[in-house]
Amino acid sequence: MANYPYLTVVGASNASLGQAGGQLIQDGDTATYVGPFVAITALSTCVFDFSESEMGFITGMDPLAVDFTLRAGLTIYGRFEEVTLASGDAILYKG
Repeated sequence: MANYPYLTVVGASNASLGQAGGQLIQDGDTATYVGPFVAITALSTCVFDFSESEMGFITGMDPLAVDFTLRAGLTIYGRFEEVTLASGDAILYKG
């Protein structure tokens, strides 16, 4: 989660749900976005480069996986420190 020094229980819950804001990234944007991000929603089918994020929290996925495809309309939750979009459109939710 973002570094909030004094959060109430409700405030901490809101931050964990991505209510600290979001970042729209679109196809062709190859910048690396620094989180932490708590959720990612694919607006179109996306391929992400997670080479700087630990993906071991996803059961059955190689924790050292570099590329990850997320189909349009799906949202995944976790802690993503750095995200780079290889293709597609997505929203990254800060937390």
